[in-house]
Amino acid sequence: MNKKYAELFNTPKNRVIVALDNVESLEQVATLVALLSPYVGWFKVGFETILGFGAKEMIEVIRKNGGKVFLDVKLHDIPNTMVNAVKNINKMGVEMFNVHCSAGIMAMVDTKKASPNSLVIGVTVLTSLNDDNCEVIYGKPVRPKVIDFALETHTAGLDGIVSSATDLKYLSEQYRFGGLLKITPGIQFPDMSNDQKRVTTPYQAIKDGATAIVVGRAITGAEDKVAAAQRVLAEVEKAMNEIAQNA
Repeated sequence: MNKKYAELFNTPKNRVIVALDNVESLEQVATLVALLSPYVGWFKVGFETILGFGAKEMIEVIRKNGGKVFLDVKLHDIPNTMVNAVKNINKMGVEMFNVHCSAGIMAMVDTKKASPNSLVIGVTVLTSLNDDNCEVIYGKPVRPKVIDFALETHTAGLDGIVSSATDLKYLSEQYRFGGLLKITPGIQFPDMSNDQKRVTTPYQAIKDGATAIVVGRAITGAEDKVAAAQRVLAEVEKAMNEIAQNA
């Protein structure tokens, strides 16, 4: 992992990001964050909750419980509009936010320049897309398109990428991407099923090179959320220990 970011992702707890989606109130968010913050270091704030309860309000709840914020806004617009949006993000002081790689290199370059204090991560191909979907949208299957986007992200000077865990193995074969953070959604346990197509377990994602994993319903949808968070944490810790032993 890039030494520049080591402190932000230095423990099993800090390599787990809980997605605060599918919640019905800010009070429910507060309850979830308070319940889970002993086990996870990051919380993802996305469109659902931003539009429902407000970004500032969400961030305040997370901060009260000592969590770090991943603002999942997936900025995608002309460069000037993205830069103006970033000015508002800067006021909130989040540790990390994301943009769509498909906005283009110039938009990514300008966004990073406008945000010196937050990690800026490029979204490659959404985990809901398979090869057929990806080819219809981008003209290429998943693997070559993810590599294209990762290269553009690297060229633009962003801090990392969002990509499926199933993309991690071939990304790790590309030495030039070694310094990029790899934030990985689509994390499930074998007994789960949902609308994501390119998924894997917490253990396997970390083993394959994920810097941090984004976990949603595997934790927030569980009957015993603490037990689910502890299960994720145990898998992450096991993978980290094995990597350290083989280093």
